[in-house]
Amino acid sequence: MTLLVQLGDLHIGGELVGDPSADLAAAVSAVAGLRALPDAIVATRDLTEHRAPTEYARVRELLAPLSIAVRVLVGNHDDRDALRESFPTSSGEAARPVSRTGRRRPAAAFGS
Repeated sequence: MTLLVQLGDLHIGGELVGDPSADLAAAVSAVAGLRALPDAIVATRDLTEHRAPTEYARVRELLAPLSIAVRVLVGNHDDRDALRESFPTSSGEAARPVSRTGRRRPAAAFGS
């Protein structure tokens, strides 16, 4: 059985409610404390608040202690190109997005 953990709407770099970096660090700590580590983390929608490369670097830094695969899905607060650069494929190349899923809702998936 495959075990996934979904983390969504991270909004790293945002300041409207609480401290998104501290919240993600707490979530990573909780995941690390699981008896069985997940096979992958799926980070969905709005990883960042301002689409800044430094914010994507911070997401990677905060997820790094888990040392497991990370797959990300773009949200309206995200920049596809910056996301591709920050989460390259295992071959080191920028990932190509999934252009469509479902009926009419575009989506993009990237990951290392």
